[in-house]
Amino acid sequence: MRLNSLKYCVLIAFSSLLFVGNTIAAPTADAGKTLFQNYCASCHNKNMKDDLTGPALGGVQDRWAAYPREDLYAWIKNSQVLIKEGHPRAVELWTKYKTLMNAFPSMTPEEMESILLYVDAQLTKAPVVKTDAKGKPSAPSSSNKFVYWILFGVLFIVVVILARVIASLKHIVAHSEGQEVPHGKSIIQQLTSKGVIGFLIFALVVLGGYTTVNNGIAFGRQQGYKPDQPIKFSHETHA
Repeated sequence: MRLNSLKYCVLIAFSSLLFVGNTIAAPTADAGKTLFQNYCASCHNKNMKDDLTGPALGGVQDRWAAYPREDLYAWIKNSQVLIKEGHPRAVELWTKYKTLMNAFPSMTPEEMESILLYVDAQLTKAPVVKTDAKGKPSAPSSSNKFVYWILFGVLFIVVVILARVIASLKHIVAHSEGQEVPHGKSIIQQLTSKGVIGFLIFALVVLGGYTTVNNGIAFGRQQGYKPDQPIKFSHETHA
């Protein structure tokens, strides 16, 4: 009786381990992201639409749909083996790109499926662009601009105060050493001093650069942005 109970317990425990193992090993796009970054990102474009060193991975499952799934696994594991065997799809890809693909002999089918899930997720993901009520890319909010103007004003006041403090210190030092005390500069003279003018030039350069960058972003230049080209020029020829 006890022996039978022990057998049932062992069977249940073993089945539970198998179930947990299968659950953990189930393919996911999140796991595919890590695998893609570790094994594929150096040769394949992360937007999955454009070629890099290797071809774009977007639509790879459709391109291998006419063949068994195991053929795609074999291609990922070691493409050269499949090419030497004369596989039609493998030979076609090699003839077109002439790029030696890294071999991943220890990669499991679950890991490959995870990468394929991530590829599909990236391919269908639309770029995130903030737009206004008319659907155009939105410019930086006026509240942000107001904060920067306040910061600019505070810095300017600090510079003026420091200039007056430095002038007062020079006055005290000259008086303590018995030297002729220089006349204090007026507000206008302090505002037109080299230090204040240098600060204003620096601040204008920073503010101009910030405005230029934000206006450039407002044009819609973001990842995945592809405006219509007036001339249908082949980038493959250019490359």
